Amino acid sequence: MDIDANLPLPADTDLDRLIESQRLDHLAALIHTHDIIGATRHGLAETEGRPDDEPNDSASGLTVGEMRAVLRRELDRLAPVTALHVLRATEAASNQLSGDRHRAIAAARADGQSWSAIGAALKMSKQGAQDWFNKRSIPMFQDHAADRVDTEPARDAVADDDTTDTLAGHSAGTAAAVVATHLRSLATVADGAAYLSGLGLDTAALREVAAALDITRLPARISRKDLCERVLQQAIGSRIKFDGLRSW
Repeated sequence: MDIDANLPLPADTDLDRLIESQRLDHLAALIHTHDIIGATRHGLAETEGRPDDEPNDSASGLTVGEMRAVLRRELDRLAPVTALHVLRATEAASNQLSGDRHRAIAAARADGQSWSAIGAALKMSKQGAQDWFNKRSIPMFQDHAADRVDTEPARDAVADDDTTDTLAGHSAGTAAAVVATHLRSLATVADGAAYLSGLGLDTAALREVAAALDITRLPARISRKDLCERVLQQAIGSRIKFDGLRSW
């Protein structure tokens, strides 16, 4: 769709498709159109009860009837955006911006920024920023969970009971990479354990994180506890050991 956020949407716009695109410029155009509809309807309301031949105002030179016709034509050419469309658009925009914020926080942590600096940028405390990031990480996995056919039937046959929700496709891999990046930025294994505990990831999700950490050899059957330990050792323990050797 070729849409200009500064122009109202035409009457033939597929509003459902536009909202599903989650493009911020498209969503802005929808909200802008709703504002124009509101202003136009307000103008029509002001003509109610007035004779058609009465002058509307000295500036336009139009009668009330002529102005009423102009406003009705304006409404006819606009997409029928309702308040419910706007609510759906604002929800889609909020989700999009929330995802952008989550990725930016992960990037800032990977760049060595402190939680205090991140909190200051977001106008919240460092604990508030960390809590927001951790809570957002949970639906990143849940939103991309899907009932898909696993490409490893043998693993399915022996998997733990908590592998019923699996991560699907590229989006899940991206989410796993974000978690892996954050784990690498933590100072201690205890911090990492607390972080993973807060996410509440199942075994399938932890396998995705392990893959993002380049852990390639995992047994077909492994408990969630052992998998957490492998992930933490790879992400944090090995780095701490290496840093200790470098300091000699």
